[in-house]
Amino acid sequence: MIPEGRHANTGNGMTMTAVITDFEAKKTFLWQGSALYAEMIKLAPNDVIRRYLAFRIVVNAMAFEDIVQVRQEPRMRRIRDALLAHKQEADFFVGHSAAGEITDAKIAPLVARMAAETTSPDPRLLLPELSGGVSSHNLGVLVPLVFDRYVEDFLSGYRLINNYLCVAGNAVHEITKGELPGAFYRYHSSKALYDLSEYLFNNCLVNSVLPGVAMHAKLDMLMHAQNMVDSVIMDTRNPHSINGLLEVMVSEGIGDPSSLQALKADATFNATYRRVRHVRNKLIGHMDGRATMEDLIKKLDALQTSDHCDLVNMVDQPVFNAARSDQAIWIRYKSGNQKFTDPNIVGLAGPPPPSYY
Repeated sequence: MIPEGRHANTGNGMTMTAVITDFEAKKTFLWQGSALYAEMIKLAPNDVIRRYLAFRIVVNAMAFEDIVQVRQEPRMRRIRDALLAHKQEADFFVGHSAAGEITDAKIAPLVARMAAETTSPDPRLLLPELSGGVSSHNLGVLVPLVFDRYVEDFLSGYRLINNYLCVAGNAVHEITKGELPGAFYRYHSSKALYDLSEYLFNNCLVNSVLPGVAMHAKLDMLMHAQNMVDSVIMDTRNPHSINGLLEVMVSEGIGDPSSLQALKADATFNATYRRVRHVRNKLIGHMDGRATMEDLIKKLDALQTSDHCDLVNMVDQPVFNAARSDQAIWIRYKSGNQKFTDPNIVGLAGPPPPSYY
């Protein structure tokens, strides 16, 4: 535990005073999750999946900075905040420019820093996938198969894909600024990351062959399920939150937002959102400094996977309905991941995507 009254510079001119329960355990949890994703990055077949996985390392690293109370990566924090709809300055992201920010040269040092600063790791939280035993072998065998299936379903062929992290030589990307495309870039980014984490969770939970992957994939699922909602309905609990699709439609007077307004008022939706948010705000994106790690993991285990699955389904149908009410919105809804079926398309011309390595 950090001694009471510890002060540290946050890197933005501020100091914080805090008592952190299970200090080393929380650092261990964030470091081990990041090290696991770093190993999966090595197994990824392309830069798109590498960046999807690397974003989780960014999220963990920012939570780690908050735990140790020293902020050293303001650029990574801005990227995290924008993609999670926390805070976005005007024109911070235009189109797919975030992909060029997330490279091994910037991600590997984040993992190394967490490892170096976890001087007394909690042995209870060391992941078996990183131990060199059976789980490590399973990681190398099973995870590439999951990635291959994801590529086949979501990345193969020539596509129109609009999200912050996906830049691929076989995809077309819109480069547009404004609140409407911004809401959909966040929505599509979260949906893509949710889908990948769901693939990992469903395939690694069976027989508990990869317990660490299953646990951290579940965390990703609930984080991105909530963020899909926050990209559609502004999170009013956070004073810095970005307008969601609903607020944009109302303020700009475009389309019919009634399906989104009905969702916002739906009691079942709000109850599900609160359950997911309760765990997400304590263990992923943020780390509850007061709760014990044992309590936090119990909360994660107790959260039914149906909650975040239901949340995704509950939000996507009203977004579909709202999008159908206006052509400009419908085009952006469809552009999340649309495969070209024209047999005459034999290549896509454009600037080469930035390399992860």
